[in-house]
Amino acid sequence: MQDELSDEILIKAIANGDEQSFAKLVNKHSGRIYSTAYRVLSSDEDAKDVMQNCFTKIWTYAPKWNDDHKSNAKFTTWLHRVVVNLCIDIQRKKKHLPLIDGYDPADERQNVLQDVSDNETSKRVRAAVDSLPERQKIAFVLSFYEEHSNKETAEIMDISIGALQSLLIRAKKELQIKLEEERENWVA
Repeated sequence: MQDELSDEILIKAIANGDEQSFAKLVNKHSGRIYSTAYRVLSSDEDAKDVMQNCFTKIWTYAPKWNDDHKSNAKFTTWLHRVVVNLCIDIQRKKKHLPLIDGYDPADERQNVLQDVSDNETSKRVRAAVDSLPERQKIAFVLSFYEEHSNKETAEIMDISIGALQSLLIRAKKELQIKLEEERENWVA
């Protein structure tokens, strides 16, 4: 059954212009690409742009895949590297504008207080992760949110495992400090 075909077989079919194989690859990887991009960029619109640009790259790059990659290359490693690079491009182009002081849009959902209470910790963690330096954030997202192994994350980021471990150690220390400061400020 074609649904069970490997990424490498699908990419070969895509190289020959097979739109059904492309649709299968899109369906197979859309969720993970969006999830990774959203966690790095914290923006639905930017994550969707990354996803679209990523699939455009796959369609245009497919004919070169067999020439550029040997049998030991994993498609998913290359795919995540593309996602990370697209995220970095967006982050570098984007200028962050501060919100207007006192701006707080109305929330018309029911049980707003319960929702706020339930999401407070995850918001604090998200803000702390967002404040990490770019490479630490990417390493952290790929390793802990996306659950890639250290080897896969290092390959995606095109760094050594030792460099990855160093980034993760620094990210964890930075998160611990930021979350402790946040806790102290919140309790005070």
